[in-house]
Amino acid sequence: MATDARKMSESGYYHAIARGNGRQLIFEDDDDRLLLLQKLEEVFAQKHIVVIAWCLMGNHFHLALLDREQALSAAFQAVLSSYARIYNRKTGHSGHLFDTRFWSEPIKSDAQLLETVRYIHDNPQKAGIEPSWCYRWSSYGQYARGEEGLADTTVVLDLIGGPRGFVAFTNNILPIWDPAEEELEELRHDSRVAEVLTEHGVASPAKIKALPKPERDGLLRDLRARGFSIRELERLTGIGRGVIQRL
Repeated sequence: MATDARKMSESGYYHAIARGNGRQLIFEDDDDRLLLLQKLEEVFAQKHIVVIAWCLMGNHFHLALLDREQALSAAFQAVLSSYARIYNRKTGHSGHLFDTRFWSEPIKSDAQLLETVRYIHDNPQKAGIEPSWCYRWSSYGQYARGEEGLADTTVVLDLIGGPRGFVAFTNNILPIWDPAEEELEELRHDSRVAEVLTEHGVASPAKIKALPKPERDGLLRDLRARGFSIRELERLTGIGRGVIQRL
């Protein structure tokens, strides 16, 4: 039976999970955890994938990430196979270490991104291991205390008001993402975008990047003047925020 096609994210943001085969443990010790983080850093840098948040649990791990080049499947295959070979040699384990297919879900909005990051960091506490703030094997310390690590915290901290805002948001149990409200907002948003693109004779946001520079910049200025944020335009067009900020 054919597997369902993986859902692609228009924004480039995803929540991804890889689990041990049959939910078996995928780490024997901290050296294994450090090895997986190393593999993620190496392969994702090669594939231009940005990790936004992460958490390693006993038999699975979570990532929030940005993949603009649709390299996620190849990157996961490289990370998991490389890690599994080393783990199996070390432990004598035979057979598949991970499920044959990792799970991923597109993240469609800033609100959903924030909710996903909070969910990822809350895993150790929900599992009864220890409070999220003192769990070593996640990016929580990068966000709350400025520690070095795998995650790029810039986007989320900009959205939420820095480390203090992150801690306050993490401790707030009320969700900020309502899928039904988001669907309505997407319809409103799409109609506004379509209106501007039609005026400029452009078929879709993805086409903006390929326009001649004067036309591209003029369209981006028009979108900015109509209330679209730099963050929204970056996600819609794939054009870097530095370019948009300089307009």
